[in-house]
Amino acid sequence: MNKRLGLITLLLLLFQWYARYAAAPVVDFTLDDWSLLRRAENMVSYADAGRMMLQEPDRPVGALALAVFFRAFGDAPAGYNFLGYVANSLCLLALIGIGWELTRNLYVVLLAGLLFSTFPILQESFNWPTMICYGPGF
Repeated sequence: MNKRLGLITLLLLLFQWYARYAAAPVVDFTLDDWSLLRRAENMVSYADAGRMMLQEPDRPVGALALAVFFRAFGDAPAGYNFLGYVANSLCLLALIGIGWELTRNLYVVLLAGLLFSTFPILQESFNWPTMICYGPGF
Protein backbone atom coordinates (compact mmCIF):
# COMPACT_ATOMS: atom_id res chain seq x y z
CA MET A 1 0.00 0.00 0.00
CA ASN A 2 1.11 3.51 -0.73
CA LYS A 3 2.52 5.12 2.48
CA ARG A 4 0.63 8.35 1.86
CA LEU A 5 -2.59 6.41 1.30
CA GLY A 6 -2.01 4.62 4.62
CA LEU A 7 -1.47 7.94 6.39
CA ILE A 8 -4.59 9.43 4.81
CA THR A 9 -6.56 6.35 5.86
CA LEU A 10 -5.39 6.69 9.47
CA LEU A 11 -6.13 10.43 9.49
CA LEU A 12 -9.61 9.86 8.07
CA LEU A 13 -10.39 7.22 10.71
CA LEU A 14 -9.27 9.62 13.44
CA PHE A 15 -11.21 12.49 11.87
CA GLN A 16 -14.30 10.32 11.68
CA TRP A 17 -14.03 9.56 15.41
CA TYR A 18 -13.62 13.26 16.19
CA ALA A 19 -16.40 14.40 13.84
CA ARG A 20 -18.78 11.81 15.23
CA TYR A 21 -18.22 12.32 18.95
CA ALA A 22 -16.70 15.76 19.55
CA ALA A 23 -20.01 17.59 19.79
CA ALA A 24 -21.79 14.97 21.89
CA PRO A 25 -19.77 12.01 23.17
CA VAL A 26 -22.91 10.36 24.53
CA VAL A 27 -26.00 10.31 22.37
CA ASP A 28 -29.34 9.47 23.92
CA PHE A 29 -32.08 7.33 22.38
CA THR A 30 -34.63 9.02 20.15
CA LEU A 31 -38.23 8.66 19.05
CA ASP A 32 -39.43 5.07 19.46
CA ASP A 33 -36.12 3.71 20.76
CA TRP A 34 -37.36 3.84 24.35
CA SER A 35 -40.47 1.78 23.62
CA LEU A 36 -38.42 -0.77 21.68
CA LEU A 37 -35.95 -0.93 24.57
CA ARG A 38 -38.78 -1.67 27.03
CA ARG A 39 -40.10 -4.42 24.75
CA ALA A 40 -36.60 -5.89 24.38
CA GLU A 41 -36.13 -5.99 28.16
CA ASN A 42 -39.13 -8.35 28.41
CA MET A 43 -37.72 -10.82 25.92
CA VAL A 44 -36.14 -13.91 27.44
CA SER A 45 -33.99 -14.82 24.43
CA TYR A 46 -32.71 -13.52 21.12
CA ALA A 47 -35.24 -15.79 19.41
CA ASP A 48 -38.00 -13.83 21.17
CA ALA A 49 -36.46 -10.66 19.74
CA GLY A 50 -36.73 -12.16 16.27
CA ARG A 51 -40.31 -13.28 16.64
CA MET A 52 -41.55 -10.07 18.22
CA MET A 53 -39.71 -7.48 16.18
CA LEU A 54 -40.28 -9.07 12.78
CA GLN A 55 -43.96 -8.35 13.40
CA GLU A 56 -43.21 -4.62 13.72
CA PRO A 57 -45.25 -3.05 10.90
CA ASP A 58 -43.07 -0.03 10.10
CA ARG A 59 -39.54 -1.39 10.03
CA PRO A 60 -39.23 -5.05 10.97
CA VAL A 61 -35.56 -5.54 10.05
CA GLY A 62 -34.46 -2.35 11.81
CA ALA A 63 -36.54 -3.23 14.87
CA LEU A 64 -34.98 -6.70 14.92
CA ALA A 65 -31.47 -5.23 14.83
CA LEU A 66 -32.35 -2.78 17.60
CA ALA A 67 -33.86 -5.54 19.74
CA VAL A 68 -30.68 -7.60 19.45
CA PHE A 69 -28.58 -4.55 20.33
CA PHE A 70 -30.89 -3.64 23.21
CA ARG A 71 -30.64 -7.15 24.63
CA ALA A 72 -26.84 -6.99 24.30
CA PHE A 73 -26.18 -3.43 25.54
CA GLY A 74 -29.30 -2.30 27.42
CA ASP A 75 -29.47 1.46 27.77
CA ALA A 76 -25.69 2.05 27.96
CA PRO A 77 -24.66 4.12 24.90
CA ALA A 78 -21.02 2.95 24.70
CA GLY A 79 -21.86 -0.25 22.81
CA TYR A 80 -24.01 1.57 20.27
CA ASN A 81 -21.33 4.22 19.76
CA PHE A 82 -18.69 1.54 19.25
CA LEU A 83 -20.83 -0.43 16.78
CA GLY A 84 -21.70 2.75 14.88
CA TYR A 85 -18.05 3.71 14.64
CA VAL A 86 -17.01 0.22 13.50
CA ALA A 87 -19.76 0.10 10.85
CA ASN A 88 -18.90 3.57 9.55
CA SER A 89 -15.18 2.74 9.61
CA LEU A 90 -15.74 -0.37 7.49
CA CYS A 91 -17.72 1.72 5.00
CA LEU A 92 -15.02 4.39 5.06
CA LEU A 93 -12.32 1.79 4.35
CA ALA A 94 -14.39 0.45 1.46
CA LEU A 95 -14.82 3.99 0.11
CA ILE A 96 -11.07 4.62 0.36
CA GLY A 97 -10.30 1.36 -1.43
CA ILE A 98 -12.80 1.97 -4.20
CA GLY A 99 -11.77 5.60 -4.58
CA TRP A 100 -8.12 4.63 -4.82
CA GLU A 101 -8.74 1.86 -7.33
CA LEU A 102 -10.88 4.11 -9.53
CA THR A 103 -8.85 7.30 -9.48
CA ARG A 104 -5.36 6.65 -8.01
CA ASN A 105 -5.67 10.23 -6.78
CA LEU A 106 -4.95 10.91 -3.09
CA TYR A 107 -6.83 14.21 -3.16
CA VAL A 108 -10.00 12.55 -4.41
CA VAL A 109 -9.70 9.86 -1.76
CA LEU A 110 -9.10 12.47 0.95
CA LEU A 111 -12.04 14.64 -0.11
CA ALA A 112 -14.41 11.68 -0.41
CA GLY A 113 -13.28 10.40 2.99
CA LEU A 114 -13.74 13.80 4.64
CA LEU A 115 -17.24 14.15 3.22
CA PHE A 116 -18.17 10.62 4.26
CA SER A 117 -16.69 11.09 7.74
CA THR A 118 -18.88 14.10 8.42
CA PHE A 119 -22.00 12.32 7.15
CA PRO A 120 -23.05 10.74 10.49
CA ILE A 121 -23.27 14.12 12.21
CA LEU A 122 -25.75 15.34 9.61
CA GLN A 123 -28.21 12.54 10.28
CA GLU A 124 -31.37 13.04 12.33
CA SER A 125 -30.63 10.10 14.59
CA PHE A 126 -27.36 11.70 15.63
CA ASN A 127 -28.16 15.38 15.30
CA TRP A 128 -31.60 15.51 16.94
CA PRO A 129 -30.55 14.42 20.47
CA THR A 130 -27.46 16.61 20.22
CA MET A 131 -29.66 19.62 19.53
CA ILE A 132 -31.87 18.77 22.49
CA CYS A 133 -28.90 18.39 24.83
CA TYR A 134 -26.82 21.34 23.70
CA GLY A 135 -29.14 23.65 21.77
CA PRO A 136 -28.83 24.87 18.18
CA GLY A 137 -25.60 26.79 18.73
CA PHE A 138 -23.43 24.12 20.28
